Amino acid sequence: MTEPDHIDEFFRELGSRGHDPLLDRLEGTGRFEVCEGGRMEQWLVSVKGGYVAVSRGGGDADWVMRAEREAFSRIISGETSALAAFVRGALVVSILDPTQRFGLITRLFAGPPEGRGRRPTGGAASGVPDPGDSDPLGSGEAGPGQDAAEQAGSGQQGSMQAEPAR
Repeated sequence: MTEPDHIDEFFRELGSRGHDPLLDRLEGTGRFEVCEGGRMEQWLVSVKGGYVAVSRGGGDADWVMRAEREAFSRIISGETSALAAFVRGALVVSILDPTQRFGLITRLFAGPPEGRGRRPTGGAASGVPDPGDSDPLGSGEAGPGQDAAEQAGSGQQGSMQAEPAR
């Protein structure tokens, strides 16, 4: 198999993180199956109280994640998210224990706490409008829920009101 060190290193790092608060609510054992050319490598990942233990090989599991080596490499490098890979069919997930949730399991891919940077939450740089931005499009034009008079600061309400975020 190609580039075994890249994936092996991910699992070594995962097992050596210590306490990770993102994983506090996840408890159980998962089996990761990485396939290439008719061969499969397996790792068992046990999570309890925010701590992770990793061992090489198969065994009983509460959930199973299977992907081709190339797709798994893109997930662990952050090039693609586990959810995007799942939606495209590149990541197959079997959750055998109904108490486990996909969103919690994918937190294993978040990386160590010191490596997690804050992503922009809004504004022109992120491409996501900031709810407090009076010109979310950066165009000088009225944004959603605004008419030109409201944007100009006249204080008049536009005909369309934005719903508060829930």
